Amino acid sequence: GSKPTVINVDGHGTNRNNDELTDLAEQHNVLLVIPPSHTSAAVDGMGTQQCDRPAHQGGPIACLKRRFRELLKKQFFAAVRSRKMQGKVSMAEVLKMLAVAWEESFKPELMERLNRDVGYYNDEEGILQWDITRILP
Repeated sequence: GSKPTVINVDGHGTNRNNDELTDLAEQHNVLLVIPPSHTSAAVDGMGTQQCDRPAHQGGPIACLKRRFRELLKKQFFAAVRSRKMQGKVSMAEVLKMLAVAWEESFKPELMERLNRDVGYYNDEEGILQWDITRILP
């Protein structure tokens, strides 16, 4: 879609100083937001970083890993059974599986719900805001 997906990430250097992550996010219309330090602690057992959530709570990284493992395992066992493939999985196949897992895991509607769950909202002018008090008990 035309609206960007917003993903809240921590301020770790692997997020802040990662050109590959920034480029990938840009390509897929994803806005990476880093909230102020010490504001991402769990509230009612739910962290404020969508990506850190477990798969059963819709955490996209956990969903990506789970789906990629499923696809890789299936492809590996097919390769083991194939005389032609001799138990080998090509890099092209691995990248295709990763792309499929990504598409299945990072759904805009899920990210919008997770954003609301962690305190993001659009103000009256449609500008993205973040207010942690929206999720406090």
